[in-house]
Amino acid sequence: MVADTLALALRIGDQELRTFCENEIAGYPEDCELPPYRKPKMFLSLHEFNPQYIGWGGQALRVLQHLRANPSQYPQISTAMQLALSDFESTSLPSNSLSIMQRKVRDFPVSTPLDPETPVFLYASPDIYQQILSGIRQEITRRLLSKLRVLVPKST
Repeated sequence: MVADTLALALRIGDQELRTFCENEIAGYPEDCELPPYRKPKMFLSLHEFNPQYIGWGGQALRVLQHLRANPSQYPQISTAMQLALSDFESTSLPSNSLSIMQRKVRDFPVSTPLDPETPVFLYASPDIYQQILSGIRQEITRRLLSKLRVLVPKST
């Protein structure tokens, strides 16, 4: 869908649509403002949780329940997801698992006495990648409908 939209953008000479498609396909550059659907909220922790820990009763999603129940210890933070479209498409997590990422303190705009190189762990539901893909599809649809209104005049 994104590749077809890129072809259309090239055909009609729409630089804004072209840039959008190229960023989605190749991934967004570091200095580029990300659309909201590419900044999902994830739980931030300084401690790594083992989803296989027996205390979770074999249910990794109980980790999320624990994080939600303790918001002062595990705040939700917007996380930049600049990856290429193919990275999201190739990642499919089982519904009873977790999305876990590791970053560094320096990756987040928070003031803290911690060393910027301290690892932090981010947790989200396993459907986070599907939510981002859905956001991409919705944004393409919105942009294409907007272009159609301009390119195709209303009949009287």
